Amino acid sequence: TSGLSGAQLHSVVNEAAIAAARSGCVEVTQRHLDAACERVVLGPSSNSQVLSEKRRTLLAYHEAGHALVAVLNAKVSEQVSHVSIIPRGSSAGHTRTLPSESQLESGMYSRSYLEARMQVALAGRVSEELVFGKEKVTTSARDDLHQVSSLAHEMVKQFGFGKSLGQLALGSPRDHLAVMNAQAQGNGRAQHPHAAGGSYSEGFLISKDTANKINNDVRELVDVAYDETTKMLESHSGALHAIASALLENETISGVELRSICKQHNIES
Repeated sequence: TSGLSGAQLHSVVNEAAIAAARSGCVEVTQRHLDAACERVVLGPSSNSQVLSEKRRTLLAYHEAGHALVAVLNAKVSEQVSHVSIIPRGSSAGHTRTLPSESQLESGMYSRSYLEARMQVALAGRVSEELVFGKEKVTTSARDDLHQVSSLAHEMVKQFGFGKSLGQLALGSPRDHLAVMNAQAQGNGRAQHPHAAGGSYSEGFLISKDTANKINNDVRELVDVAYDETTKMLESHSGALHAIASALLENETISGVELRSICKQHNIES
């Protein structure tokens, strides 16, 4: 429940208690709490989304990819709380990970942590490619790709993790006119950036050359993350299939159950 507000925690406990009572249980279990957390964070399950067996299978492998790579990166990234292929809100399925208390308190993240987050986000798409073929991948990775692109841009423009720009931060808002006037070199009027082949980066005026360097660095970070993710899933295909099978059978598995499956395939987290 890391990151949840007091009100959300109150709702989670209430929802878990209601679920336990409905199922005839005399005490609230971890499964009730996990289901309640899903309901509070993502919304109630969607009865209108009846998935075909083909889509369920694809979704199971998509989420299994996320979950497996998260376990493989657990030492530098976040622990998996649970994995589900039950549609909730606008989401057909999800893999929930939780940062450690120290990460939440410090607000600081290492480069290896950010790289691991990109790998986890890309793992759903990579899993689809490996199991069903690149020609049959779906649009289910849309949000994942947005997350990866945004994170890679932040790493380059704000955190100094790109090769070309070095220790520069280009993501802070600036006064456009002041910067353009300075670049116009006293010609009496502000020059529009596109007139000189430049562009804006979140309020910061940059040249075309700098924009190309940013794009190249972002592309390299994403490509490296994609390649590493592919290697991990190829090397642990047995665990991938086992996790997907568990999801197809149970629809939701806890982090403990996930790590147990991985342990059976010689993966320690």
